[in-house]
Amino acid sequence: AICLIFSQNIIRLFQLKPPHRLDRLLRACVPLIIMLAIGRAILLYTLVEDYHHANNDHLTLASTQFLVFFMSLFILTLLYGGTYQDILTRLHEERSTDPLTGLLNRRAIYEYLHYIQQNSVSEHAAILCDIDYFKKINDVYGHLAGDLALKHVSQLLSDKLRHHDRISRLGGEEFLIILENTSQRTAVNIAERLRKLIETTPFVYQGTTIQITVSFGVSTFKSNEDFKPILQLCDVLLYQAKKFGRNKVESELYT
Repeated sequence: AICLIFSQNIIRLFQLKPPHRLDRLLRACVPLIIMLAIGRAILLYTLVEDYHHANNDHLTLASTQFLVFFMSLFILTLLYGGTYQDILTRLHEERSTDPLTGLLNRRAIYEYLHYIQQNSVSEHAAILCDIDYFKKINDVYGHLAGDLALKHVSQLLSDKLRHHDRISRLGGEEFLIILENTSQRTAVNIAERLRKLIETTPFVYQGTTIQITVSFGVSTFKSNEDFKPILQLCDVLLYQAKKFGRNKVESELYT
């Protein structure tokens, strides 16, 4: 019965890529309990001389039954542990990610900022970016096109960032990128590459190509600095980029 239950999905089980250690351990235990069940059957019905001898061999019966019971209990524990871990992971994702784009939300990016401020003394960069004329996309093509445009931009931004960088959707069509251990010049270069990428990558909605551009405000900060003034400075720089024609990267204030 054990072999029949597990053999139905054994191939699919090994095709999956389990995200957690408990899931990987559970996958390893499945063939183990199958082999144990088969080995017990062989021991009881082949190696033992006859049925009466098997009934009298209490040590054989007890030890093999204990192994099967222990493995079943162990797998049951792994199932409950893996399910509990999946629930915690899902709750954490719902708490820290934007449901539309899958990026970090405002709460999560501020938690990350608090982390690097507590664990680093280097200079970091903040990039605030905003989709140009986003309201026009919603008005002309509808809110579904606007949602898809947000996904399009967020995918381009996140794909081209370094693995240790963080990006979040602050709200609406505004994104915040935190570049850890990054100078002003490097941050401006990264923002410029992202600007060109979005400008040259077409967004197609129902057969119509929609031109999308993004404006950027870039600033740097130390770990011991309050981030609120930095975000305000980035917002002013972003406004300046829009004022001077949009589809620009601004990192210095002009009066």
